Amino acid sequence: MPQGVEHILNRGQKTHQTFPGTVVKAVDDHDSDEDLTVEIQVPSGSDQQHVSDELIQIALAVEDKYRVTIVTHTIMAKPAEA
Repeated sequence: MPQGVEHILNRGQKTHQTFPGTVVKAVDDHDSDEDLTVEIQVPSGSDQQHVSDELIQIALAVEDKYRVTIVTHTIMAKPAEA
């Protein structure tokens, strides 16, 4: 995994700090055209679009710096079962 690709995961921690309760992870089964797919699970009640936009900005900065291709995927986390 190129250094820049690992960097997006580290920056994901910044996203987690900015948006508590989010989970950022690399997805192994990504399309063949990109170097990495990053999935972020957003807790219910969060603004999914805002979190997605922030993650895209982080990914774009990493892509430009390290010449990698990153796809972001934002999903709402499933509610915890009682």
